[in-house]
Amino acid sequence: MSLSQILRSSTPTLTYAAPEGSYMSAQHFLTKITDTVGAIRVMNRAGLLPFPRIDQGIRTISAIGKFGPFAGPVHANAEAGLDAVALIDERGSLTYGDIEEQSNALVRAWQADGLTAGSVMGCMCRNHRGLVLTMLAAAKNGTTLVLMNTGFASVQLVDVAAREQVQAFVYDDEFHAVTQALPDEMTKYRSWAEVDSASQVRTLDDVIEGRDRGAVPEPSTHGGFVLLTSGTTGTPKGAPRGHTSPLASAQFLDRVPLRRGQTMMMAAPAFHATGVSQFALALALGQTVVMLRKFDPEHTIRLIEEHRCKSASENSGMSHAVRASRRDMVAIMTM
Repeated sequence: MSLSQILRSSTPTLTYAAPEGSYMSAQHFLTKITDTVGAIRVMNRAGLLPFPRIDQGIRTISAIGKFGPFAGPVHANAEAGLDAVALIDERGSLTYGDIEEQSNALVRAWQADGLTAGSVMGCMCRNHRGLVLTMLAAAKNGTTLVLMNTGFASVQLVDVAAREQVQAFVYDDEFHAVTQALPDEMTKYRSWAEVDSASQVRTLDDVIEGRDRGAVPEPSTHGGFVLLTSGTTGTPKGAPRGHTSPLASAQFLDRVPLRRGQTMMMAAPAFHATGVSQFALALALGQTVVMLRKFDPEHTIRLIEEHRCKSASENSGMSHAVRASRRDMVAIMTM
């Protein structure tokens, strides 16, 4: 994809074809220009468009054009040599280079199993590196990733998997019983293995081992995430999330002062709309993201203090629990 194509596909198009003398149309056109300039200014202040290093901005736009808004910035950060820690979970830390290379290896492992661009994969994982690598590899492989709710019963899981035409499935060991209802012929991978597990299903670590970790080519078709509604009755509906303009982040950044290189506490599930959008933005800003598989207010507070988190991605229930646990905890930013 050429630079001109990338810029056309990744930024808003401003057009003006109003009749001569049309004041309101001209005003609308000027407003769009002002809004775009304002958005660029906000992103520059946050570090998302690092002027005057235009080359870095172009590199990121190019990567988004190749791999989408989630995996693209990670690829750009790794290619730029960013040696910062990208992720901290219960198993330790991974740098931007680590998650870039491991997700590349995972793409090749899936392709060896017949999962090519245009395939559909399901995922039932809590917040940890396995979920992150799955999300990155799906984007790089051109795979549509259906992010399943961790509270699903077997019937709901089977219904959604059938409706979305899921061909492969990634899951944590704690959901083993639920996933047994999926078809035997479906390709399965374990993303978080328990020490005492007797499962013969391969882990992501197993399939990554020995694979080439170099950069992967742009997929022939772009992947995306399917987020599910949280309805209490019936089968949740899927809401596909495709490519969006990088300028769409400006409205959020104008209200919440996230900055490049900060640390974020990811308490909200990364498979929900709030979590995945804020997680993607944190990675685009080269931040360190601290993840916890199961929310606990006291543990969350300890991690925030230990890692000096400047922001926390939480839902309203989590926010209330944290404040009730430590009313003097005013350093977190609830998003």
